[in-house]
Amino acid sequence: MVSLFSAKNKSSRIPNLYVFFGPFLPHADLLDMPLPTILSPFLALIRSPTSTAPITSAALASLHSFFTCGLVSPSSSDLRIALSDLSNTLSHCKFDAGGGSADEAVIFRIMAVIHECICGPVGHLLGDIEVCEMLESVLTTCCQVRLGGQCPPPPRIPPKFFY
Repeated sequence: MVSLFSAKNKSSRIPNLYVFFGPFLPHADLLDMPLPTILSPFLALIRSPTSTAPITSAALASLHSFFTCGLVSPSSSDLRIALSDLSNTLSHCKFDAGGGSADEAVIFRIMAVIHECICGPVGHLLGDIEVCEMLESVLTTCCQVRLGGQCPPPPRIPPKFFY
């Protein structure tokens, strides 16, 4: 088992950076790497409940820049796996909310990444589950913002509605 923290000083809370960046070392070109490998450190930060809002915001800003600079493109290696991981992470984003503008920045960046993912050049490659997860995140966020943090449960639609 690989430790997240440095083996030199077990009591130290200094992260072992090789755990996150070790997979990058054998590759000469970033475009040759599988996309899930590139995104994984950023997705781990976004999923972590111990990440603060500024750190989560920075990870989301990095993901957004990956879309805008073309690193995430229809020709990316293992794109469908990466998109599935990304949608799951965005819909389960956790951060240590401190209130104020930092939290709003995280919400804005989540929306920006979702917009880029759905409306960008890779949007047509998303599966139904990924689109539904992301749209659920958008709707939940809108509801929470509008109702001041209290979101009612979704309405129960009777089965006859679909017949």
